[in-house]
Amino acid sequence: MTSWQIAPGTERVELKDGKAEVVFTVTNPGPVDRRATVDIVGSEQGQSSWFNIAEPQQLIPHGGSKQFTVSVEPGDKAASGTHWLAGRVYSADAAPEEDSVTSDRVSFEIKPPPEKPKSRWWLWALIGGVLLLAVVVVVAFVVLRGDQDVPDVRGRAQAEAEQLINDSGLVPNVEQQPSETVENGHVISQDPGADSSATKGSTVTIVVSTGSDLVQVPPGLVGQNVVSAILKVQKAGLTAVLVPTRSLQPKDRVVDTDPKQGIVPDRQITLYVSTGNIIAPTLEPLPICSQHPQLCVIKHN
Repeated sequence: MTSWQIAPGTERVELKDGKAEVVFTVTNPGPVDRRATVDIVGSEQGQSSWFNIAEPQQLIPHGGSKQFTVSVEPGDKAASGTHWLAGRVYSADAAPEEDSVTSDRVSFEIKPPPEKPKSRWWLWALIGGVLLLAVVVVVAFVVLRGDQDVPDVRGRAQAEAEQLINDSGLVPNVEQQPSETVENGHVISQDPGADSSATKGSTVTIVVSTGSDLVQVPPGLVGQNVVSAILKVQKAGLTAVLVPTRSLQPKDRVVDTDPKQGIVPDRQITLYVSTGNIIAPTLEPLPICSQHPQLCVIKHN
């Protein structure tokens, strides 16, 4: 009986996605057609379940050949390392030991499973630490920089306004100006304005009213002694312009004013002072004017 011939299509095969195929060519060199059976033998660590032949028996004409395709699939639990398989062919009508022929070996490698990624807890901890540090820095910057809400002090008394500004970590700066609408000693405006922010320790300027800048003519000046009249004018915050005037009124009496009543322009009021019935009226120097020249100005017509 003529022996079978069996040859693998390759000496080595690579597993892709854990699978591979090996083709064995079986030749019948004999003079008659014969049925061939092919099975697989493998390395000691190999298992028969790793290999599967789709069509293990085929009729091979005399002098002809047939191919047997073997699928290799070790599975996820297979031991890693280098393994091999070989095809064995024998007559389907005889016992394997009578005429079996084994092919050359085909090697393949089972690679170990990829290592699981190492825990990156330290990386996440580092990222978390950096973020926490950034938050701390921002908070510290805001606290140390001291952005403060500017209080609204408009209309408040000066002392109260200054206290509120100090309590907010800011520094009050007081300016004054007259106002017809805001009471004397109360805040007209502020800079920066209310509901804004200012750096801790920065200045908030408040403008405080000094009251109305318009002064009324003091009452009761006409008929008074000029010294008394000057004192009244001074108390009202005005300057007296004295004009000597001939009059039947006693000497040094105020006989008229300009303006006579209402608002005093330029904070000066003219007092017409009697010199008695004298042709060329003069006004003797008054001690109060000599001692306090800012109170009165003598003007001769």
